Amino acid sequence: AAAVAAGEARLRAVVDTAVDAIVVIDERGSIQSFNRGAEAIFGHSAEEAVGRNVAMIVGGEHGAEHDRYLAAYRETGVRKAVGRLRDMQGRRKDGSPVPVDLSIA
Repeated sequence: AAAVAAGEARLRAVVDTAVDAIVVIDERGSIQSFNRGAEAIFGHSAEEAVGRNVAMIVGGEHGAEHDRYLAAYRETGVRKAVGRLRDMQGRRKDGSPVPVDLSIA
């Protein structure tokens, strides 16, 4: 148990100090984790973001489509976007757009 806890602490330290945004969502699009890089880029605190739908930070044409993509995954189990790098537009807390290079894993 101590080794697992130590490993989790190391992983959390890496994620928390990453300059890039790291946002973890569940299969319904609910944000589970929002690191400091995400806070800096999108302007939301982790407390504001965790538990909300990731659509809050997805802008442009993908914002309206995101829930549909997740619903298709839940219905089919096909992970069409995993492993792909996508250029898209995010949305900051103030509503302004931010370019995003998205890697889905």
